[in-house]
Amino acid sequence: MVCGKSEQAAIINTLLKTYADRMSGYSYYRDSDAQTTMYTEIIKGLGNCKISAADKKAFLDWARRIGCERIEHIVSNKHRKAYERAAQVLGALCEALILTGQESDAQGIVNDYYFDKYRRFPAFRKEVQAVFQTSDIVRSKMLS
Repeated sequence: MVCGKSEQAAIINTLLKTYADRMSGYSYYRDSDAQTTMYTEIIKGLGNCKISAADKKAFLDWARRIGCERIEHIVSNKHRKAYERAAQVLGALCEALILTGQESDAQGIVNDYYFDKYRRFPAFRKEVQAVFQTSDIVRSKMLS
């Protein structure tokens, strides 16, 4: 929605699909054979949305703030079982920034979390490398 290039954003789509289609004890009932999923409905709805440039910027700023807080919470508190989620959030932020023409900001986030702040967290860095390999957008640009 923010970048208008959702088909290219592999990490963003994976993250959205994971959270949208997650079932828990409190989730709505859904027929397991149904063709329609929450993810497909969200994508369909987002395809019909028209938002202003100011709103796009506000959404991206909000996602960046929330995403960075999530990464910091997971990694600084050493929630090792959640490092993959933190890496997915980092990758999704990078994809969104690159697709909106802010490649230097994406590199800045990678520098902050991968090369500086958490450079001594090899398990987190390994997850970041694995997640970044799933995206053509960030694979060659962010960890070199």
